[in-house]
Amino acid sequence: MSASKAGREGPGQPGTADLGHGLWKLPVAVVRNVPPTVNVYAVESGDRILLVDAGWDEESLRSLESGLDGLGASLADVEGIFLTHGHPDHAGLAAGLQQRTGCWVAAHPHERRWFAAGSDGPEPGWTDWLGAPPSAGEAMRERFGGNTVMRAPVITDLTDGQVLRSEGGRAITAVWTPGHSPGHLCLLDDSGALFTGDHVLSTMLPRLHQEMGSEEDLLARFLSSLGRTRALSARVLLPGHGENVTDSEARHGAVALHYRLRLDEVLAVLGPRNGDDPTTWDVAARLPGRRPWEERSLVARAMAATEAATFLCHLERLGRVDRRGRPPRWRPAAGCGAAPS
Repeated sequence: MSASKAGREGPGQPGTADLGHGLWKLPVAVVRNVPPTVNVYAVESGDRILLVDAGWDEESLRSLESGLDGLGASLADVEGIFLTHGHPDHAGLAAGLQQRTGCWVAAHPHERRWFAAGSDGPEPGWTDWLGAPPSAGEAMRERFGGNTVMRAPVITDLTDGQVLRSEGGRAITAVWTPGHSPGHLCLLDDSGALFTGDHVLSTMLPRLHQEMGSEEDLLARFLSSLGRTRALSARVLLPGHGENVTDSEARHGAVALHYRLRLDEVLAVLGPRNGDDPTTWDVAARLPGRRPWEERSLVARAMAATEAATFLCHLERLGRVDRRGRPPRWRPAAGCGAAPS
């Protein structure tokens, strides 16, 4: 996108910000999501634009077009889209934008799994696995099911360390950061900015959702990824939600500390081995939170329970907890009490 084009006036989208170095933040509506906006970034590349993430649905499309209009640009200027990951609030529009503009879409190959004709919500047996009430599965299906926007684009695979150079000469380096999603990518721009997707956020924390039946130590993978991006010492972090982060070291440290403290809280919830072993849902309900459990929506409780499963599976790998039965019931491992006070 040329400097003259970038300087043209347009109605724009509230919250659009010029970040310097040919970067713009375009808050895009994703009304079905929490939070209800996602940051799409426009990256100047000669006379064209690269996008980092895309938004979800028709409402997202309207706000994206408005944001581009405020830059004096349009979808016709889009050369390509980088996807940090395949969750619908970031990637739901990718196929539609590609069909409309002919742009390329680059993502880690592990993210292909998210693209299908649609989604009906949690897989069968999900509530039993968590020890959740059936109403939780119904709430998740109502909120996230029936998504027909997630058609699969033609994906250009982008793997760890790969540098993609645009026609306009912009260089973006892929940094594989599994945790929030198996193929999550952070993207290091040649200006020193790191697009972090949902890996590191300014005030929120990335959700780590253990999948039913998975034996992967998801938390260990995330903490390893966190160490990699921390070592980059990026000039600025540009997350998928919320504000920019100018102190990368401090934010990485705060996120790592949160998860260490959360593990202690999980162990404290389990308490002594007394035969009253909680399900994953029970553990989530007993963990401290910003809002009392009873005041949270069923969707919020379900998401908290899948994250509790992530912590429990990590502690199991460390030999700190045991599980038995179905739904799994958890207890401190023999010889391991609650977390020290």
